[in-house]
Amino acid sequence: MEKHTREGFEQELEQKKQEMITQAHGEALEDNAQIDSLEKKIKKLEGLTNPPSEFPRVNALIEKLEEGEVLTKADLVFLYEPHNSSHLKEIRKGRNPEEDMLAIFECTKEQIARTIAEITEDTKAYVGQLEPGIFQKLPENIEHLYTSFPENRIMRSDIETGLKTAKQLIAEMEAAGINIHPNAKLVTENSKFVPNAFSEKVNLITITAGSLGLGSQINTSYEEVCEHAQALGLELCPHDTGHYYQLKYKDQPLTQREGDIAMRTITGDDDRHYFFSVRSSPFPLIEVDFTNHGYNYMGSSSRFIFRLRPESKVDLPTEETSADAP
Repeated sequence: MEKHTREGFEQELEQKKQEMITQAHGEALEDNAQIDSLEKKIKKLEGLTNPPSEFPRVNALIEKLEEGEVLTKADLVFLYEPHNSSHLKEIRKGRNPEEDMLAIFECTKEQIARTIAEITEDTKAYVGQLEPGIFQKLPENIEHLYTSFPENRIMRSDIETGLKTAKQLIAEMEAAGINIHPNAKLVTENSKFVPNAFSEKVNLITITAGSLGLGSQINTSYEEVCEHAQALGLELCPHDTGHYYQLKYKDQPLTQREGDIAMRTITGDDDRHYFFSVRSSPFPLIEVDFTNHGYNYMGSSSRFIFRLRPESKVDLPTEETSADAP
């Protein structure tokens, strides 16, 4: 197999860009909001760079396989992480993910549950479809959660929120070196931004649209994502979730933790309905995107961060509820 080069990587990005544009043309996008969303995704794709430090690791993995060496757990974790490298994707095609899972999860086949009924005290991983109420039934000690391996991983995390005003949050984030997009700062300063009035631990779930059962829809809306999450026992996050999230995880690689915050949208002066997003590349960042009531260009790999609370009910992010407290 030919080794990784920057020229090859750039060719891959250009190919992905063209595929995205071709697919969008097939959907006949005419609405301005859909077109704006597509342009944002293309700009993000154009801004991708494969860190030079990753190249030697990819090439070292290729050499191991060419010499017939057995891959270690660390090798397999790297191999199955989200990457833009076609080399790693090609390697994965030739492997048995069912066997590799056992090494990555450090468990036996019997310790991987595929349905709720299969979960026991010895279960170490769950790889299967989601069912209503599943997150309330899954033991907290199950670290590895997937609807399909390795594409659709579900991440658990938690934050402590509350007792800080919007002004205090902005100041604390700036002091911590977290970049706040100018539009995100404006939305945070909006009178409809309602921080938690009390301190509490918020348990979070990071999940893709595909894991929520929206994998076959290319034009998935923000509202549809929230509706499907509601059926599974998830709820919307407080407005200040993204701010506390970045403050806690600013020194850790977000990778699969980054995504759009599922929240009651905040109506801006331009009448757009905004929600926050947390990003990690090339630096910790909080920004905003907007929903135009059903017109969002979100693919199955788009990630969202929801709140987990058994006793609460999820409301859809509509204009009427945007001004209410989370």
